Amino acid sequence: MPLMMARAAGRVDYLSRHGVLAQSVDLLAFLVPSPSQPLVRSIPALSALVDTLTPQSGYVPAYLGAAALLLAVAAAWKVGRRLALWWTLAATGAVLAMGPLLQVRGQVVEQSVADRVGLVVLPGALLTGLPFYDWIRGPDRFGELAMFALAVLAAHGASVVLDAARHRTVQW
Repeated sequence: MPLMMARAAGRVDYLSRHGVLAQSVDLLAFLVPSPSQPLVRSIPALSALVDTLTPQSGYVPAYLGAAALLLAVAAAWKVGRRLALWWTLAATGAVLAMGPLLQVRGQVVEQSVADRVGLVVLPGALLTGLPFYDWIRGPDRFGELAMFALAVLAAHGASVVLDAARHRTVQW
């Protein structure tokens, strides 16, 4: 209760937002590793590609990982609907982590329909009006939900791959 009263009086500055878009995850950040990742830096061609796909400033790391994504797809292929809750959590976390507006390479995406240009608004825009939304300090925190759900899906995928390898026999 004291925190709520202090917030209502405007005395909790450290909880305020410092720009929702600056703390939103870029769409490509889920698929492109961080430019400072050592493996990326050790391969010049990969480093150049990553540098062109990431914004020069305001990069919020949210790379999900190729192996985790492949294992999650293996789980979806073999296990199916039993993992619907985890897929829903992963998708919800990813969409909410992108904030109120879609960004690609650090630029807000504009869409034109019938000679009218507008911004691509995401479901995270609905959350910005909630009374205590700014306490989380940024939409990028929802990325943790996506990463946790993806980890569970990847674990199921690893189980599928290991089971397939165990049942396969080598004959000489």
